Amino acid sequence: MQPRVIRGPIDVLLVGDASSPHIRRLASSLSDADIRIALATFEHGELAVPEMRLGDLPPAADRRYLLAVPRLHQVVRRLRPRVVHAHYLSSYGLMAAIALDGMRRGRRPRLVQSVWGTDVLVTAATWLRRRAAAYALRAADVVTGDSVELETESRRIVANLRWHRFVFGPPEHLFTRLGERLPVIVSSRNLVPAMRVPQIVDAFLEAEASPQFAAFRLMICGEGPDLSLIAAGLAHPKVDYRGTLGEAELHAELLSSSLFVSVPTTDGTSASLLEAMAAGNLPIVNRLPANLEWVGPEIGELVSRDPSIPELASAMVRAATRPVDREAIRSAVAGVTWESEVASLISLYSRLARV
Repeated sequence: MQPRVIRGPIDVLLVGDASSPHIRRLASSLSDADIRIALATFEHGELAVPEMRLGDLPPAADRRYLLAVPRLHQVVRRLRPRVVHAHYLSSYGLMAAIALDGMRRGRRPRLVQSVWGTDVLVTAATWLRRRAAAYALRAADVVTGDSVELETESRRIVANLRWHRFVFGPPEHLFTRLGERLPVIVSSRNLVPAMRVPQIVDAFLEAEASPQFAAFRLMICGEGPDLSLIAAGLAHPKVDYRGTLGEAELHAELLSSSLFVSVPTTDGTSASLLEAMAAGNLPIVNRLPANLEWVGPEIGELVSRDPSIPELASAMVRAATRPVDREAIRSAVAGVTWESEVASLISLYSRLARV
């Protein structure tokens, strides 16, 4: 797939990780809406939009963001975007704030900073990183995020910021399709410690001993370093490991499954959760503030923020045996379809560019 050639100033310069499915999805949708965009990144995205590489240092090298500030400054001066939209405050967001600092009024583009979750909930916990987060937030004309908790925490760092809710919502087509429901529970979070997938596997194996749950299978969709920790569970005949699925394949699995489980240690609004609910899956989630914005006991099963294996296993059994109102589950997330969220973001860009 060959990127389009940039001719003249652009509308939006995205600054973020090209390997992230969220960034790739946003870049594609903005381009499809005829927004002239480019993406500044360290990673290879192979997208149908121009990509400006910022360097070759790996993600583990935090210094890469500071070292790439001059390069990003040059990219901004050359492309003359009306809006720079940086994603993840403590890395690309901080770099964008520094790169735009000192640009003359009239030449400096508007800056949108997107907070994703751990960048303000975890990374900004130390004094030095909190100062860096405050600097990046103050530089922003608008800050976007997907949950009340992220807005509250951002305002604890910088009180007088302008906030715009932007959610990586489910596509409209998930709401219009119906599928035959199979006794399958899906976990589609990455296999990293914060997502606690090994605990999900252990809970499933405990729940599987219950006669009411015996027909169920667990489908694990995701990749990451915790794969080795679930090796024993993967040997069980009712545990299916699928790795990272493409969007169409994952959506097809969600439309045919019955339950969805997600119990991370910390998180903003989970795009995986919203997609599962749009497909009609009964959600099993822990009591994180962002989860409670979407899931209540009337449409899902709630466990404590740090559930034990028996507690999570019991929730799985309850979910498998309770009546399910799939239309009510879908209705809970119908107001944040991906198409409507992108349209709202484009409207924000337009308002900023006119100021």
